Amino acid sequence: MNAKLWLVLLLSLTAAPANALQIGVVAPDFTLKSAAGVNLRLHEFRGDVILLNFWGSWCGPCAQELPALQDLHERYHAQGLQVLGVNLDNDEAAARNAIRRLDIEFPTLFDTRKTASGLYQPDDLPQTYIIDRDGMVQFEYKGYKPGQEKKYDEIIKQLLNQ
Repeated sequence: MNAKLWLVLLLSLTAAPANALQIGVVAPDFTLKSAAGVNLRLHEFRGDVILLNFWGSWCGPCAQELPALQDLHERYHAQGLQVLGVNLDNDEAAARNAIRRLDIEFPTLFDTRKTASGLYQPDDLPQTYIIDRDGMVQFEYKGYKPGQEKKYDEIIKQLLNQ
């Protein structure tokens, strides 16, 4: 195989899919109904650091991670952190039961029509994005492992201090 063909093949295997959300780009904007009954638009939170988490009530790792996100919300909300949960359930009742059971107070948005998930295309739940004050996607995490919230904490503190 010649060197040019090998390079093209290697680049095609390592390149992100064309539809994948890239780090360093402006976070796609969307508007969704919140559990509080009001529509929230992502762009309205520009100026704050945003932790955007896609989750489902059927997802065990999501249920493990959500209380850790609630803790981050409680610690950093007053300093400018917005934690937003985007629930992917087709049934709002299942999502509301999970919110109540897990004692989640940060805003949860219902993506029953797959508006936000169509833009972000989460392929492993939970999937978390951290967005800086300028609306740029800075970090993406797929799945959840206990202790991962410590990494979120470091990144959030760094972005809040910028």
